[in-house]
Amino acid sequence: MRDFSQATMADFRELDNILSNGKQYILRDREFPVGCRPDRLAVGFQKEGNTYRVYIKERVETDIKDGDFGRLMERRQITFDGFDKLISFFRSLAPLFQVGTLDAEEGVPNDAVVDRQMLQEIKEQGERDRIVVPDEIAKHLKQQIYGQDEAIDALATGIALNQLDKKRR
Repeated sequence: MRDFSQATMADFRELDNILSNGKQYILRDREFPVGCRPDRLAVGFQKEGNTYRVYIKERVETDIKDGDFGRLMERRQITFDGFDKLISFFRSLAPLFQVGTLDAEEGVPNDAVVDRQMLQEIKEQGERDRIVVPDEIAKHLKQQIYGQDEAIDALATGIALNQLDKKRR
């Protein structure tokens, strides 16, 4: 469910296109909000005319009782009269997936991918020349993002090359 709460319009259009063939569409191993037991299970979709149905086959224990999500958990299915209402439902789930707490001073998650200590050290160094090492950039990201090591290495290398190019100018 997390992936749909953060889906793009292109993702939703693709789902609508798949459902327009009159078939049921089941996505397995979807992540449910914190507090749901089990926390991963299959989610099904079906479209009949302009009515969309979202369903789950297993019973889910959760403390969330209000709203459309609560009704989905209770009845194991929910229907929407129109594509826009389906999208609104999934967009309304985004706050249920917020992880961590907000840092009151800066208004960003305190478990963000940013290494705050390193950021503060860089800030304190000011305008002094600093050698940018791709491995230093990639290290913290690799701890937070799994399965994307090659992409992170390429990004870190690009950042380091960009910094070198700025120094030459």
